[in-house]
Amino acid sequence: MTTFIREFPAQSRPLQRAMAILERELQQRGLDSDPAQPTWIVGFSESGNAVETFLREADLSLPAEPESLLIHREKSRILLAGSDERGLLYAILEAAEAIRLGGLDGVVNVWETPRLAVRSLSIKLFNTDVESEWVESEEFWTDFFHTLARNRYNRFILTFGSQTNYRSPLFPWLFRDPEESEVRVEGLSADDQAKQLQTFRRITEIAAEHGLEFHLGMWTLIPHTPDKHYGPDRIENFPPPERQSAYFARNFARLLAECPAITGVQFRLNYECGIAPEHQTEFFDPIFVAMGACGRPIAASLRWKGLADATIQSAQRAGLDVTVSTKFWCEQLGLPFHPTEEDPLYARDRYGFGPLLKHSRKFRVNYQLWNEGSSRFLLWGDPTYAARFAESCAEGGGEGFEVAAPLGNKGFGDAPGDWKIFADRSYDSNRWEIQRYWMQLLVFGRMGYNPQTPPEIWRREFRNRFGIAASAMETAYHTASQILPLITVVRQDSASEWRFWPEMSTGHSLELYGFTPPSDRAQFYGIRRWERAPGWPGDDWSSDRSGFVEDTLAGKLQGKWSPFRVSQWLSQLADETLAALASAGSQDSAEFRSTELDFRVLAQLAYYHAFKTRAATHLEFFRQTQETGRLSAVLENTEKAAEAWRELVKLTDGVYHSDLVFGHILWTNSYRVHAGHWKDKLPEVLADVAWVNALMEAQPSLDSRYRIYSGENPPDLPLVQHVTVTQVDAGKALSFRAVVTSSVTIQEVCLHFRPMDQTKPWWGISMQLSSSGDYFAEVAQGQMDPDYDHQYYLEVRTEAGGCLWPDWRETTPYLVIRG
Repeated sequence: MTTFIREFPAQSRPLQRAMAILERELQQRGLDSDPAQPTWIVGFSESGNAVETFLREADLSLPAEPESLLIHREKSRILLAGSDERGLLYAILEAAEAIRLGGLDGVVNVWETPRLAVRSLSIKLFNTDVESEWVESEEFWTDFFHTLARNRYNRFILTFGSQTNYRSPLFPWLFRDPEESEVRVEGLSADDQAKQLQTFRRITEIAAEHGLEFHLGMWTLIPHTPDKHYGPDRIENFPPPERQSAYFARNFARLLAECPAITGVQFRLNYECGIAPEHQTEFFDPIFVAMGACGRPIAASLRWKGLADATIQSAQRAGLDVTVSTKFWCEQLGLPFHPTEEDPLYARDRYGFGPLLKHSRKFRVNYQLWNEGSSRFLLWGDPTYAARFAESCAEGGGEGFEVAAPLGNKGFGDAPGDWKIFADRSYDSNRWEIQRYWMQLLVFGRMGYNPQTPPEIWRREFRNRFGIAASAMETAYHTASQILPLITVVRQDSASEWRFWPEMSTGHSLELYGFTPPSDRAQFYGIRRWERAPGWPGDDWSSDRSGFVEDTLAGKLQGKWSPFRVSQWLSQLADETLAALASAGSQDSAEFRSTELDFRVLAQLAYYHAFKTRAATHLEFFRQTQETGRLSAVLENTEKAAEAWRELVKLTDGVYHSDLVFGHILWTNSYRVHAGHWKDKLPEVLADVAWVNALMEAQPSLDSRYRIYSGENPPDLPLVQHVTVTQVDAGKALSFRAVVTSSVTIQEVCLHFRPMDQTKPWWGISMQLSSSGDYFAEVAQGQMDPDYDHQYYLEVRTEAGGCLWPDWRETTPYLVIRG
């Protein structure tokens, strides 16, 4: 029999649960009865115990940082140790997973400490029927929280009221308030309330049993009227404004008492929560006091958008541990770095960190990735992205992240119908739909814990699931997962998840497509300068930035990516994805077929946008030059885009549900922004082809020729060599030097510099060519803001556009100077 020496408290539910899993995996491998089995020493290091003796004899040290772990094996014994309970939990679960996927040989030496202190995942609720099979299932939550713990998330957030009145505010769904006894949910009995409270309480307890902090997200506090797109309001006799704050404070106190496993609460503070900005602090004052007086530490997470300084101070006066959370790249899955330059209309607090990252702040900072804005049901999972994202979440002193669970916003509006994303159920054999997104859950959690996580951690799972096709499917995951983030960034007609859904969006008509700006204005060109065109369905953006065609014709090209270069990169990602799938061959399993399907869909989306980008760019050249030869290129690329969309329909018709609902059914006019199927959008795509044909027929004559400008062809990229500047030395100027090698004439080398404040413009400094052949520039001490870190990047301009350094594909495209 396997021998375990346990050096941890027997009353620890998370550790006892993890040990049961380890023992089960040993048993299923037939290793529990092997007399040659090594002895397992599991626990914390204390003077004279078995763990401390092992460490001393093996000349090992245990990491001191919270949540750290050590696994070390010798021929006759294996050590699983942690710096604290959570670190030991991770060690045990890692050993169990290694045995499940590789037997005893899979257990290797590990010495790890977390990169980020906070690694959280959130689920938002929207629909009774859609959630009926899992919200009340202990089996679901046990499996789900085990997955999170195994992947080293340490916090779970269950959010109510994300742009919806559904189950919001929460209290009347769980219990009656004696002082506001008329407040009730339509059709909900006292027995129903008691059952829902028990379900909610049990979810918090199961989270704790898996070593997870449970935070409650309360986003909509005051019910909205239906015309605000929040859906029906079932709460009757809600208190009038003068009693609402007291109602919330009283019921928060009760909820925290009823559910002692709640360790934190997340609030949305801006007008969308239902509280007028001028009343924000006075409304939350008594709520914070109630939280602070509940008898245990409660963390307060306050959303940055619309947050008043006085409200932060109110929470701190109440003794709460305050974190301010802000969005990481708008409300979508952008690229894995903070946007180099956001649109100034939204830069303060709406879609990024704005001026939040002052050295003088007295609160914690976390970043929220609203990945559900882009990736809602198609598979995603790129370890490279997740590692870079994790590193970016440490910028500005950030402590960690919150990512959204897959299937975000499913069933929005609470319309009846228990539907699955696959109409053809042979494509999904999982008990719960969320299980098919194992790779997404793995990479965010494990790379958030350690961005240098060895690839073997996911490769062993690929081998288990795909056998001989494992390597090819890993490649397909990597390439396909790059498609939606790039489409999101270069064609972002809205920064709101409620108006832009890249998985299903055509980008609207070809006429409007060219107006769509990128969401990183420093890294990517828009096709043309934004203006509010007739029928524009998205946000209003700043018109202060010229487009690619305008700069090309003026001979003023910058080093950022052109639409043609983006088109080429999208096509390459699609080609590489399909090549990987071809290499994988075919398998009969539901997982293989659904994975292959999703990645073929993503490849066709990439082709569609690649061709439509080229068509819209040629169209803009025609508008500005009146060279009718461009129209043949417009038509050719529009037809290719339509063919890609037809292939999307062919792949998905009858396989995916015919009416996928992941947000508002209607937003403007009759356009179904967040519902439907790709086949519903085919008439819109074909209308582009008809429109271009009509445009060509309307021309008095058509020429077959047109001028080709620098920047239309792939540029010869200069090579930049630069020793990075990382620290401000008091009293000294910052000196920047770069060696640039180029096969084409260099017009300018420019240093772009600013404090880490997204509301501040970048300062462009032309670098001078020295006698030694390098380029140099200085920033004086007095030109820096002492309350911020600073950012910089380099730009090389040539006739064809040049380049930016660093390259966003390889690393964060700017460097941060501390101090």
